Amino acid sequence: MQKHFILQNKNMQQKFKDWLIQYAESKDYDTDDNSLMEIITEADEVERETYSSSRWYDTQTVVVKIEDKFVSYIDYHITGDNSMFDMGLEYNLADCEEVEPYETIVTKYRYKNQ
Repeated sequence: MQKHFILQNKNMQQKFKDWLIQYAESKDYDTDDNSLMEIITEADEVERETYSSSRWYDTQTVVVKIEDKFVSYIDYHITGDNSMFDMGLEYNLADCEEVEPYETIVTKYRYKNQ
């Protein structure tokens, strides 16, 4: 079985941000958008999937776990020497969403008689 994540309802985004602010306050962290984004990007990663590739970078969906919540955000894997900020890319708190796990069965194939 393989675990995947599905997005929660969009109108839950403000509820999630309110929860994240409370979490930050409980840890004495700042609550501006950059600080909230840092909490997310520094959390324990549970899944990373590339969904778009270009010559310069791959766009990835990353799922992290913060306490009992799973959070999805957009990240960039840079394929050259530049950083994502050099290329005008940045994290966006509005792209972060709470997700929930679900499981699927994956069928793979191998050569016969092996």
